[in-house]
Amino acid sequence: MQTIALTCPRCPARNIKKNGTTRNGKQKYLCQRCRRQFIVDYSYQGCRPRASEQIVALSLNGCGIRDITRVLGVSPNTVLKTLRRNAAKLKQPRLPRHLPEVEVDEMWSFVGKKEQQA
Repeated sequence: MQTIALTCPRCPARNIKKNGTTRNGKQKYLCQRCRRQFIVDYSYQGCRPRASEQIVALSLNGCGIRDITRVLGVSPNTVLKTLRRNAAKLKQPRLPRHLPEVEVDEMWSFVGKKEQQA
């Protein structure tokens, strides 16, 4: 194995060694400090660090899961996993126990047939 002047994506260590190749022939590296295995040049867009930031930004702007997958070129599972991970970090909003007044505007329902409005 040979030492390469790279920085680990997980920790700031620079003690990186080669650790074989992938099926596609890309070089794999291993951090000697945290034992993280990584590749320098990922071909899948979901592995890029900015991908999760872009997924959250597009979701906040009203894009659906299919839109995000099409725009960023990632799988729907990657989008869902990223959204769930970021949703778990959010704090629950604090609501009062009793609301003084609630207003409902035009609530309709049909029971059986349209002639039986409720």
